[in-house]
Amino acid sequence: MKEYKTEHFRYSLTIYYKKNLLSLLQMDAMTEVLSNSDEVEQLILRNTGLTDELLKSLATVLKRSPSEVTVINLNLNQIGPPGVNVLLDLLQAKPQIKELLYVSSDFTELLFGNQLGDLGVQTLLSGLAELQDKTAALVLATFMRYHSHLQYLGLAQTPCSDMEAWKVLFESLKMNTALTHIILDESNLGDNVIKLFAEALRSNKTLRKVDLDNNCFGEVGGHYLLEALRSGGKCSLEHLSLEVNYISTALMANIQQELESNIPSLLLLAQLVNENKDIIKGKFGVGITFKTEDDTFIKANYHQIFLKCLRSEADCRQQPF
Repeated sequence: MKEYKTEHFRYSLTIYYKKNLLSLLQMDAMTEVLSNSDEVEQLILRNTGLTDELLKSLATVLKRSPSEVTVINLNLNQIGPPGVNVLLDLLQAKPQIKELLYVSSDFTELLFGNQLGDLGVQTLLSGLAELQDKTAALVLATFMRYHSHLQYLGLAQTPCSDMEAWKVLFESLKMNTALTHIILDESNLGDNVIKLFAEALRSNKTLRKVDLDNNCFGEVGGHYLLEALRSGGKCSLEHLSLEVNYISTALMANIQQELESNIPSLLLLAQLVNENKDIIKGKFGVGITFKTEDDTFIKANYHQIFLKCLRSEADCRQQPF
């Protein structure tokens, strides 16, 4: 009898053990296949007496394997809480194990009959949630960097605790020229993640509205944002919402002042007004709406002058305020 059974399905390979305790010889054979083949897609180890230690050895091999394994069935084994940490580490290294990654119920089905206990299940579910958030952030970052024409992105209540995932996402914003509004409310960013966002803000030239309400950052994070607004070249930001954070009134005033200083000078406004005589006095001062070539309207008044780099002569139209 063969030490292990393989089955070919559409040029893929399944390593299949069932109802027999794994021997060292079988582990060696499986290790050899995983180490040298790039065709293994499924690993079925149901009811094989797999322990935490054997799982650890297997995970080490899987991380180095050229195969893109998508299914691992480990039910009816002897995996306990320590094995859960091994599996979570494996999932992070091999995100293509989709059945174990995307839906926690699928994961528990493939692990039924083990000895996870309350602690193991709790660790498993919280770890999966964190991995899911991280993976989503990384996928989104790739999309934003290479494919996105999004102008609005809502990421409120995205409590991803992985700094690297946020870093990759915000790095993608540095060169993005489409996004104008991002919402990050209630994402528990804290000062360190705000620092990463502020660095992106220094380079981004198209973001106009940012919402960072209720993100548990204070004076340190606020100063990161202030310095980004003061950076050379001036960013394009017109609106920055910072409610329910731990920022002093004085710092908030400085941030607001910098936001206002990002607005083009009154001299530029006067020049545009002189070239376009269609002016109306609004309730709170002179109110003007400039229309760009792409039909984008930008309102301007005495207190807020939100102008865009116009690609053609401004079309100044009457607009009540």
